[in-house]
Amino acid sequence: MQPLPHKTFLNARAAQPLIILTGLFALRVLAQPLSLVIDHALLPGWDSWQSGVLGYPLLLSCQLLILIVMGRVSWQLRCGLSLQRPRLGRFLLATGGIYFVAMLIRAMVGLIWLPLHPWFGKPLPTFFHLLLATWLLYLGMTHLRSTSRSSKT
Repeated sequence: MQPLPHKTFLNARAAQPLIILTGLFALRVLAQPLSLVIDHALLPGWDSWQSGVLGYPLLLSCQLLILIVMGRVSWQLRCGLSLQRPRLGRFLLATGGIYFVAMLIRAMVGLIWLPLHPWFGKPLPTFFHLLLATWLLYLGMTHLRSTSRSSKT
């Protein structure tokens, strides 16, 4: 069944923030290895990009998997696939909210109390975790918004 043109337009507009967030995360994934070959003041060094909890091969594998999921979901929404799954929307909002608050706490602890700690004291990984949490929150809201729109018509 083909989506209605106005619904496709709404989904295409709704997908834009997800696509932007996915692009920013893709830049992060590319920037870390580039930091080994490009020495520039605007590009942080290798160690700034990860806290060291995961080794780089495992981290890169996880990042690529996350990028595939983000890209696929964003593209599906962009192409007009309907998002009317309120349970999933509520789950994504809850999960994204917990994730976002945990990363905000991580950032605050790193800024205030433990700036030299490898996990707390590196702002770049925390920033990109906040980006991922924002992606989850926005996707959850999109699920709930499309459900409320369809129930009004």
